[in-house]
Amino acid sequence: MDIIIREIESKDYLSVAAIWRDVLGFLSVTDENAIETYEKMKTDNRYCTFVADVNGVVVGFATTAETLAIGYPNGYIKMNGLASGFQRTGAHKFYERLGYTKTSFWFRKSIENS
Repeated sequence: MDIIIREIESKDYLSVAAIWRDVLGFLSVTDENAIETYEKMKTDNRYCTFVADVNGVVVGFATTAETLAIGYPNGYIKMNGLASGFQRTGAHKFYERLGYTKTSFWFRKSIENS
C-alpha cells in the first residue's frame, strides 16, 4: 500500500468533510461549509492542509496554521497537532509510535441560539 501525502485539492474537500463528521464526530461540518472554509484557506498562506491519499482515496488529513505566539522572536510559530476521536484507539497507538504525545483533552458543547 502506497500512501501519498500531498496538498489538498478541491476534489478532496468532500472526503475531508466526511472524515470530520464520520471519524472525528464534528457533525456541524457540512459539505458546504467545508468547501467554503477550504476555499478561503487556499488563498491564505497562513494555512496549509495535507491529505493522505491511498490509491486515490483520501484516508486522512492534517492542517498547519501559522498563529501568533507570545515569547517567540518573530511573533509566530507553525502549529501542528492531531485531533482524533476517543474511539480511535488504534490510530492513537499509531500516532504515539510516530512520537506524538497526548497533551490534553478537548471538550465541546453546542450552544443553541434562543
